Amino acid sequence: VIATLGHEQGNFAPGIKSRKVAAQVSHHLLLSHGLAMQALRADGARSKLGIVLNLASTVPATAMPADIEAADRADARSRRWYTEPLFKGHYPESVLAELGPDAPVVQPGDLAAIAQPMDYLGINYYTRSVVSASGEDWNAK
Repeated sequence: VIATLGHEQGNFAPGIKSRKVAAQVSHHLLLSHGLAMQALRADGARSKLGIVLNLASTVPATAMPADIEAADRADARSRRWYTEPLFKGHYPESVLAELGPDAPVVQPGDLAAIAQPMDYLGINYYTRSVVSASGEDWNAK
């Protein structure tokens, strides 16, 4: 929500419309989570520690290969962009390639800090996303 709606689409505060800024913000949000996990554990926190993400299922609008590929790209940008660094220690290569020069600056050690062990993953599931290669908005149907 913060990265995409606030820094890429400009719908929420701070109202920025920059894919590059949004990618860096999302990286710094994940990094701050990982560093907070480290600090809490170092301080002896006894509560369960984790993260809550807004995740939606992404499905193709049709069985056409182009729609299936478009849905996979959308899933990589929305769900896997956050889960892969947390659980696998890397960003999806397909998204990094798509972002090109807009990809976030990642310092040595950032991904290891992000990929901290967690006790839980909370999921806010509001809706699914139906994706078409044509760009038609199937979610409104």
